[in-house]
Amino acid sequence: MIELNSLRIKTLLGALAFTLLINARAELPPSVYEEMKRGAGEVVVVKVSKVSQGDSKSAGQRIQLTYEASVIRVIRSKSGLRPNAKITIQSSYYRFGPGEVGPSNPRRLKKDDVVMAYLQKWKKAGDYKIAAGGHSFEKTLTEAEDKRFDENKVFKPIKTYRGMIHFPHSFPLDGSKTKEVSPLIVVQGERQYEAFVARIPTKQISKTRPALPSSDPLLKKPEIDFTKYTLLVVCRLSMSRPIIKSVTTDQNKVHVEVEYPKEFPAARPLNTGTYTAVLIPKTKGEYLVSPVKLQSTPKTFIGGKTPREILIEFKFQGFLALNDQHWQSYNWVFSRLDTNKDGRHSKEEYIVNGVHMNEQARKGIFNAADYDQDGFVSAFEYFENRIITDEAKLIFEAMDQNKNGQLTRSEFMRSKRIKDLKLAEAIFQALDTNNNGELIIPEYLRVWGKWARSR
Repeated sequence: MIELNSLRIKTLLGALAFTLLINARAELPPSVYEEMKRGAGEVVVVKVSKVSQGDSKSAGQRIQLTYEASVIRVIRSKSGLRPNAKITIQSSYYRFGPGEVGPSNPRRLKKDDVVMAYLQKWKKAGDYKIAAGGHSFEKTLTEAEDKRFDENKVFKPIKTYRGMIHFPHSFPLDGSKTKEVSPLIVVQGERQYEAFVARIPTKQISKTRPALPSSDPLLKKPEIDFTKYTLLVVCRLSMSRPIIKSVTTDQNKVHVEVEYPKEFPAARPLNTGTYTAVLIPKTKGEYLVSPVKLQSTPKTFIGGKTPREILIEFKFQGFLALNDQHWQSYNWVFSRLDTNKDGRHSKEEYIVNGVHMNEQARKGIFNAADYDQDGFVSAFEYFENRIITDEAKLIFEAMDQNKNGQLTRSEFMRSKRIKDLKLAEAIFQALDTNNNGELIIPEYLRVWGKWARSR
C-alpha cells in the first residue's frame, strides 16, 4: 500500500513538473518582449476614452478589443504622431480553456486608463495595432524611466554633405562570395576621417580628359572637433544616392534610418557610387542602419513602359553626358549663389536673392532640386538637377527641327527618337499636358523631371 501511494505521489509530481515546464515554455522570454518593444514604430503615452470589444465569452476564443485614445506624450513615432492626436488601437485578448497555455495577453484597458503603448501603424489613417504582444501596454513611466526616455534623442543634423565615393575592389581569391560591407561609416576620429576622405574622387566625372578637380567640400577636410561631433556616412554603389531620414538613440543603440531610392536610369563609372554624410553631436553606442521601406505606389505606364524605361529609350546618360564645360558652368553658378560659402543653397540665397528668371520659376526649380526636402539644395543636388534638365533640353532641341522652341507632334514623330510609333504617340500625349498638340520647354521639363526622379 505504501509503495502504491509512493507511486501515485511520483506520478502526480511528474505531471505537475511537466505542466510547469509547458507553462514556462509557453510564455515568451523577457528578451523577446524587449526586442518587440524596440522594434515598435510608435511608443506613446495614451489616455483611453472609449473601449469596444467583441461578444465572444466562451473559452478557447480570441476577443477583439478596440480602444479610442488620445496621445498625451510621444516618445517616438515613425508615422508622425503628435500630442493630442486621436487614434484607434486594435488589440485582442485570448480566453484560455482548461489545460491551455500560451503567451501572456495584453493588459485589458478601461476608460480613462493612462498607459505607455507600443504600437505599429495599421491599415487606415489613425489606426494602430499592438506591437509587443502581452507587453504592449505598460504603466506610465517612473521618474527614473522618464529621465532615461528623455535621454533618447532625435538628432537634427548640424551639417549635411553629399557626393561621390570610390568602392574598393573585393574579389576573394578562394572563389567564395564577396563579403557584404556595411553601407555605414562612423567617423569619430582623425584617422577615420582621413580614410573616408581618401575614398572621395579628386576629379569630376567627365567624358573629357583630363577631368576637372572635384568640387566636393570634404576634400578640403573642413575641421571637425571629434570630441564633440560624429560624422555619419551612408554609401551606395549607385548614382541614386542614399537619403538619411533620421538618427535616433535608444538606450545604447544609435538607429540610422536610410531611404534608398530606385536606381537612377544612367550609366555609372566602375566602382564609384554616392554618399550622404551628416554631422551630429558625439554619441556612443552600437550604430544600426535601418532601411526605410518606400511606400508602394501604383506604377505609371506610358505605352506599356515605365517612365524609367522611356528615359532609357531616349538614351538618357545622366552623369556620363557631362563634359568639362558643364562642370565649369555648374560650379561657377553654384558658387556665385552660395553667398555664405557653406556648400549649399538656402531658399533665401536661391529664391529670394537669385537673379535668373522670376521668383516663381526659381521656387519651382529649388523645390525640384531639393530631393530630400530639407530646405537646402546641396552642390550634389544642384548638379543632379542641372544634369536632368540640361540633357532633357538637348534632346528637345535635337527634335525641334525648325528651332522655334516648340515641338509639334509631327516633329516628335519624325525625329525617330522612339522607333515604335505607337509608343512615340503615347509618350507625346503624356508630355503634352495641355493637349494642344505641341510642347514647350517648361511643360516638357515638368513631366521629364518627374520621370527622372520617379522611384
